[in-house]
Amino acid sequence: MFRKLSILLASGAMFVACSKKPVETPDGGDQNHNQNHSTLSFTYQSYTGAGTYAEIALNPEKVVRDLDMWMFSGGAFVKQLVSGTDYTSTPNGTMTTVTMTQAFVDTYIGQTLTFYFVGNNAASTGGTHVSTFSGTETDFADLLTSPLGSGTQPGYSGNITIIPGTGGLLMTGKSAPIALFGQRSATIELKRRIARFDIKNPKPTQYRITEIFISDAKEQAAMFATGSGLAPIATRSLDKITGPITADYDGTLARCAFYLYPTDLLTTTITIEVQYIGAAAGEKKMFTLADTGVVIDANKRYILTLNPTDLTFTIGSGDYDDDDDGGGIIIGG
Repeated sequence: MFRKLSILLASGAMFVACSKKPVETPDGGDQNHNQNHSTLSFTYQSYTGAGTYAEIALNPEKVVRDLDMWMFSGGAFVKQLVSGTDYTSTPNGTMTTVTMTQAFVDTYIGQTLTFYFVGNNAASTGGTHVSTFSGTETDFADLLTSPLGSGTQPGYSGNITIIPGTGGLLMTGKSAPIALFGQRSATIELKRRIARFDIKNPKPTQYRITEIFISDAKEQAAMFATGSGLAPIATRSLDKITGPITADYDGTLARCAFYLYPTDLLTTTITIEVQYIGAAAGEKKMFTLADTGVVIDANKRYILTLNPTDLTFTIGSGDYDDDDDGGGIIIGG
């Protein structure tokens, strides 16, 4: 489920005594625009309400706890916006409106600006992904997330794991170039920079998934979907993941078993240990997902489904707002 940011640029009607109607310019502004009547605001959804299992993105995965903004003009870095100086924030239910100050508008009126947005930059459990910056817009678009940290179970992703109540998943987006005068509106999609993996076990009382091992996982990811992705990214093995345990299942589905940065199954190996519960209790078998070149994308959820008939796993994928299990191809046996 993408977080949507609406960018609204409004210019009030301008009247001068005995003047004629302003002449409209091709970009939607007017030749008599006055900086004191121009405004710029961003409205984004910061989820805080109660949810249900029907919503694929669980409550903590939808929260935007903080939002940082960087601004560029003509490909050159201008500044990181500062709360109180450049803008004020007003929460209203599940929505927050960021309004640029009059001082900001007066300074940049008439310029064409591009904005980059980083949600949960501070709330991400791995620490701040972008703190200071100098360079070009291309350099910024090609930034990587902070490297995964080492940790204990579930140490699969030190800066992907959500800390309930205080943490959130990294989300990013950008605007198209926007001229700061005349009425404007645009929609920005804030996308998560990770992939989520769920486990589906049709017979959780007969087969127990005991441990998951992940080797050669990507330590970082591109901060923005618009990045070139040309920078080499190191890999490493992650701490083993225990479970999911019985309490993790809602019926046959265990959500958020683990997260990964974008990768592919030619690079990253996922091995699952399954224990049979019954007459041969204690017997275990290891399944390694085949290296078929399946691409693991950001902002997708992947469902690893155990087939109890032939003891294989299939994988299906969908966006966070996709409420079905996807198709799936056999990638392990």
